[in-house]
Amino acid sequence: MIDDIVLRWVVTVLFGLSAAQCAYLMLTRRMPWEAYVGHVLHLVMSVAMLVMAWPFSADWPTAGPMWFFVVAAAWFLVSLALHARLRPTDDCGCVPPTTTPFGRLAAVYHAAMMGAMAWMYAVMNGSVLPGAAPAQAMAMGSGSPVTVLAHNHDDMGDMPGMDMGHHAAQPGYVTPVNWILTIGFALAAAAWLYLYFARRRAPGASTDLMTFAGDLCQVFMAVGMAIMFGVMVG
Repeated sequence: MIDDIVLRWVVTVLFGLSAAQCAYLMLTRRMPWEAYVGHVLHLVMSVAMLVMAWPFSADWPTAGPMWFFVVAAAWFLVSLALHARLRPTDDCGCVPPTTTPFGRLAAVYHAAMMGAMAWMYAVMNGSVLPGAAPAQAMAMGSGSPVTVLAHNHDDMGDMPGMDMGHHAAQPGYVTPVNWILTIGFALAAAAWLYLYFARRRAPGASTDLMTFAGDLCQVFMAVGMAIMFGVMVG
């Protein structure tokens, strides 16, 4: 969870908006089943991230969600071969047709985003990453470069940031990876925002705000992910 109440509400609003936009797209647009799967995965991810920001989720299992998002990442890679039934009118940031270079790049990005979710749950789990060890082992004199993460909020005291997982000592590579993901999602948010305005300003573009809801959804999700990974290294 996020300890800072302001960031917690910012993340809640961001992922709440992205979840609402995913639901809106599924309810208002006709699309093939492959596109529905993509939207459902984004909806589940948005809800999972929203819940993760709050204290009541601190003791929930992490292994199941981790493997779910591993499968979700694999799905978006598989979708690269499932483009025949996706029409140009289905073109949105969530499930663009993979017949175009943008669509293929977006599918890889979504796979990476789902993989980042799996990574976050793995870090929260505290024991599934290579090189991870119980905190007690570190206390007994382990020389491995590790970072201690505590699941119990009481053990965190007034430490800012995110309360991350069960008592565990995480490998030293966790922080660099989290920095890479923080910067990567911040850049992705800027790219999606640029794409949103570029599409709205294109000649003949619809004036309906929700026409490009999929792109806005990706902006909100990328900003939320950047914040979540940022507090993990803060």
